[in-house]
Formats: sequence, structure tokens, C-alpha cells
Amino acid sequence: MLTTTSARRAVPIPARPVPVVTRIDRRRRDANPARFAERVMEFARWLPLNEAALVRSVYQAGRSARELAAVSQVSSRVMQRRLRRIVERTLSPDFRFAARQLELAPSVPEWPPPPGSLQRADDRLVHLAALRAIFIEGRSLRAATEALDLPLHIVRRHHELARLEIDERRN
Repeated sequence: MLTTTSARRAVPIPARPVPVVTRIDRRRRDANPARFAERVMEFARWLPLNEAALVRSVYQAGRSARELAAVSQVSSRVMQRRLRRIVERTLSPDFRFAARQLELAPSVPEWPPPPGSLQRADDRLVHLAALRAIFIEGRSLRAATEALDLPLHIVRRHHELARLEIDERRN
């Protein structure tokens, strides 16, 4: 009498998923963390004061997001997310373009601009102020119109001009 035994098939053991690190804090992942910190700090002086202080605390003083969160009385996740957004914005080509334009300008508009001052200002000053509000400060177009006290269509026009210049320099 023949008995048939069912052969067991090898079932692959599910591999552990590779953790996807989405943190922008590359001090632990980059081959040259000093170079990364230098790149972040290169244009950090253009950031708003509170954001620049956070970036300096992490990349110059070596503080962790957990320490900063404890001081700020927020959760460490909130602080990590905030730092990540600031660093991503600082490393973006848009931010760097706007910072270079402001550095090369013979006269930089006062920030924040006094209400109504840009309505009769030179077009170049309005353009620089729009660059700062949108790309440096990270404001939306509507928030930039409120900060600059300008109509939306003017801010949108300067935003589109900046986008064209950025795309032109990439190509």
C-alpha cells in the first residue's frame, strides 16, 4: 500500500520591512555630516529669527529635537516635523534663488514692510519683497498678499516670474 505524503513546501519567512527614514536630519546618514550642516547654515541667516535660532541650535550647537521640544513644551514629533520643513525649505532651489537675489540686490526692502509702502515702490523692490515672503518666509500667496499689503494678482505675477527664472537657471 502506497502512502502519499504531502511534501511540505518552503514558505519564505517574511522579511522585516526596511525602515524608510524620512527625517531630514542627515547628520547620522550623510557620509559627510559637517558638509550637510554647512549647506544648511549657508542660507539660514535669511530665515525668520525663530526658525534661524532652531536651525543654529541643531546644526551649530548640536542640540537634539527632543531637547528643543522640551524647552518649547511641544512634543518631539512636532519639533522634528518643524525642523524638517525648515531644512527642506532652506535646501530648496527656490529658497536659494530668492536668498541670492536678496544678497545681490543693491537695496533690500525693509522686512516686514510697513503697510502701504510697497504700493508705490519700485517694481524691483516689490519683486524682492514677494520673493522673501513666498520663498524665504514660506508663506502661501494669500498670506504673502496680506503681509505685503498688495493685491493677489501682483503677488501671483511676481511668483510666476520667479518660477520662470528658477526654471531657466535649472536648464
